[in-house]
Amino acid sequence: MILIVLSDFTKQESKSIELVIIDSGISKEKEILLPDNWSIKYHSSKENKNNHADLVLQQILNNVVYEEDVNIIIHDIVVSNSNSISTEDLYNALSIAKELDSDIINLSLGVSIDDDSIKEIIEHINKNNTVVVAAAGNKFGMSAQYPARYKDVISVGSLNQKGDVSNFSAMKYVDEYRLGEYETYSGTSFSAPIVTAE
Repeated sequence: MILIVLSDFTKQESKSIELVIIDSGISKEKEILLPDNWSIKYHSSKENKNNHADLVLQQILNNVVYEEDVNIIIHDIVVSNSNSISTEDLYNALSIAKELDSDIINLSLGVSIDDDSIKEIIEHINKNNTVVVAAAGNKFGMSAQYPARYKDVISVGSLNQKGDVSNFSAMKYVDEYRLGEYETYSGTSFSAPIVTAE
């Protein structure tokens, strides 16, 4: 599914897709089964202290349509290992992503502050034809967090198993909704990567 979204980009003539995951860091020690044509490049020395990024990656793997002749390069950028994210850390992570000139960026996170520096760098990233997908946030019916709330970012909210909007999901400034409630975890964090994979 991710291949359809990106098929119009001229850079796809190279038969590769550059996917950035800005998150808590994909585990290096935990074995994650990737298809043969997928690879991970780590851009941070920070140690992963939770499985949030691993779950995000697994959501992408579970929902993508595989094509053997297309190489998927995942760029792992660590923004934070904690439940809180500073605008400075998010800006720094986005700065790394900007230099990679990637095809798509997944942000299963966000901040509550409309920060000018983050808005500006998102605009620069969009000018490079990079698709940005972000979790709308667990805002209980309120407005989406940033950067999901920006017009050039695909904001993704959560659905429950019945297909209804999850009680915890943001509902204003949301572009798409995908399943975000599972047996052992839930959140718009796990809805966003489904859109990333489409």
